[in-house]
Amino acid sequence: MSSRRDFIQSLFGVAIASNIEYPLSKSREKETSVDWEEIRSLFLPNHTGLLNLNHGSASNMPIPIIESHFENIKRFNSHAPYEVLIRNQEKIESQLQRLAQLIGVRDGHLYIIRNTTEGISIALRGYPLQQNDEVITASCDYPYMHYTVDHLVQEKGITNKKIDLGFPIIDDDEIVDRYKNAISDKTKLLILTHITHREGQILPVKRICDMAKKNGVDVIIDGAHAVGHIDLSINDINCDYYISSLHKWSYAPHGTGVIFIKDNHINTTNPPLSYPLDLKNQKKKFEYLGTRSFANLLTLESVLDFLEITGISAKQKRFESLKKYWTDQVKDLSGCKIVTDISRSGGIASITTHPKSSVSVRNALKEKYNIHVKITSYNKEPFIRISPNVSTSYKELDMLVEALKNIL
Repeated sequence: MSSRRDFIQSLFGVAIASNIEYPLSKSREKETSVDWEEIRSLFLPNHTGLLNLNHGSASNMPIPIIESHFENIKRFNSHAPYEVLIRNQEKIESQLQRLAQLIGVRDGHLYIIRNTTEGISIALRGYPLQQNDEVITASCDYPYMHYTVDHLVQEKGITNKKIDLGFPIIDDDEIVDRYKNAISDKTKLLILTHITHREGQILPVKRICDMAKKNGVDVIIDGAHAVGHIDLSINDINCDYYISSLHKWSYAPHGTGVIFIKDNHINTTNPPLSYPLDLKNQKKKFEYLGTRSFANLLTLESVLDFLEITGISAKQKRFESLKKYWTDQVKDLSGCKIVTDISRSGGIASITTHPKSSVSVRNALKEKYNIHVKITSYNKEPFIRISPNVSTSYKELDMLVEALKNIL
């Protein structure tokens, strides 16, 4: 593999060859040691005219990863796909080890899956729950998590104890206490969200996991928005399962996720897809997913190479800077309320727009100002989620602020 410097230079060469140009605020784009203007140039130019501020659903791959992915697709389609997979198995394993080091995995095993939704199903349906066992969920958890638990309530007769977390009002101490107070002698499993998908709130997951362990409760973490977004160490968090989507903040090909399973759960976790019975106590049983996009597995190398250009710490600071830039300008705007605690979030923040409906504001942003955002809600009260990316400029956020001022 070429050196990191050679790799970065090759990436910039791709950008120059693509003749990508953006209007940038130079004074802010170079406010750190990372040249964010150069990083932005590694993403495809926007030919749609629509400003994407919904990277939380799925991000765009930068040019080097797109080209690597295309090459890998060609590789698998120029020969017998499974033969290509076998020949590259050692390389794929080495990249999984790189990913493990990046996110602090030591006492468990990583598997590449399609997305967090699939990982949730593997962990929840594979966990050995019995009738009358209790599972704790929270109002901030992703809907698919709730759907899966609802099915298990019907199929296995478990109990789902739901707690409410009213963001951004409550502090971390109260969040931990609400989980702690929900635990009973029947509680077997606690489901936890690392960064909430609606407002981007970062939960005190390590404190909650440590508390749960003291009470003999296992923890599944939905980290869909965490990997590639914030610094983390799964080993330090002390959870039993950790699941994320690499196509969000790590810029992997769409349909690339990862699941961590702690070593002591390998034997007792039975994935929902069938596998040979003689593999029941082996790690390999989780790899029986059938034919899928093998090119995604090989492209993981380029994904990790691209992450090394800035490192996750610099990315997290960039996300926080972008978020603070636009929220500072709308926090006192009449009709606009920020529903995210800015001090406890990454790059995502959400707003309500009373008395105007969030839906009408979302529509106006798209139809009048060519800005794409996401509508989400709690208890049928919708609000607008804004999720910029490293490819977003401050000037583009100025467009968002100006549009909100005009609409509201």
